[in-house]
Amino acid sequence: SIGSKREGQQRQVHAATTNPNSPLGKKNASNDVPSRIGLIGARGYTGQALIDLLNEHPFMDLRHVSSRELAGQELQRYTKRKIIYEYLSPENVAQLDKDGQVDCWVMALPNGVCKPYIEALNQVQKGSNSKSVIIDLSADHRFDNSWAYGLPELTKRSEIYQSTRISNPGCYA
Repeated sequence: SIGSKREGQQRQVHAATTNPNSPLGKKNASNDVPSRIGLIGARGYTGQALIDLLNEHPFMDLRHVSSRELAGQELQRYTKRKIIYEYLSPENVAQLDKDGQVDCWVMALPNGVCKPYIEALNQVQKGSNSKSVIIDLSADHRFDNSWAYGLPELTKRSEIYQSTRISNPGCYA
């Protein structure tokens, strides 16, 4: 409990956690070096918000940002390294994955647009030892049972943690 004084009285406040599925925390972290992230669809609202979050996260390192419209321009909001927007086709993404350049792909694309990227990554990963994670922020795989549903209130964190395919929980994200 936390004690505080208010007008000469001692008041007890009890801190309680109600989340039975609490975060894994640092003691359960899977790595001690930043994961290399590739972001497809970096120009949109979701992509831009994610860039800000990745910039502040000590174990996430944004390496590739893809946008057709912004290709060749410098990403201004990321301070960990200089990054130039590039247009990455599904074939480019597959090659980067095959070369082991990215640990996690984030698809921040509109619904129905990420299918060619997922297919290209699946082809690479069939015959290789690539274990890169794919996170789909669209609704494309939200109700696909072969993808972990990324809402820890409904899906155990341990299940999400072990998955290499994680779907977006919609407006909860």
